[in-house]
Amino acid sequence: MRRYIVGGFLLLLVLVYAFWPAPPLPPIDNDATQRIVREHFKRNLVDPELAVWHFTEIAHYRFGGVIACGTVNYVNSAKVFVGERQFYAIVQDGAYHDGGIVGDSFEDPTGDYAFTAKVACKQVIAK
Repeated sequence: MRRYIVGGFLLLLVLVYAFWPAPPLPPIDNDATQRIVREHFKRNLVDPELAVWHFTEIAHYRFGGVIACGTVNYVNSAKVFVGERQFYAIVQDGAYHDGGIVGDSFEDPTGDYAFTAKVACKQVIAK
């Protein structure tokens, strides 16, 4: 009998924990996130003042922090715009944490960011 009481209590505890509402997420400061992302990539761009940024989504990242997805069109060393390139950036605790510009020879020489950006940004936009 004692076994059933303990088992029932544990089951009840698991159910309460599973359906307990999560605390609300803090609001996202879009301007600060955009500024952090621009400042991080600024050092890699030839003329960062000419870069055209388009942020398509800024949302809470499932592993903590904020993820920003979008495109950037910047000039290369020949002062020619390269066309819109997809980027993603993860900002945690008010600082750049991870991310990159897809297809950029300096930022993404191996092409790994293409897959990561596709998966990470697709999950954000799907929500």
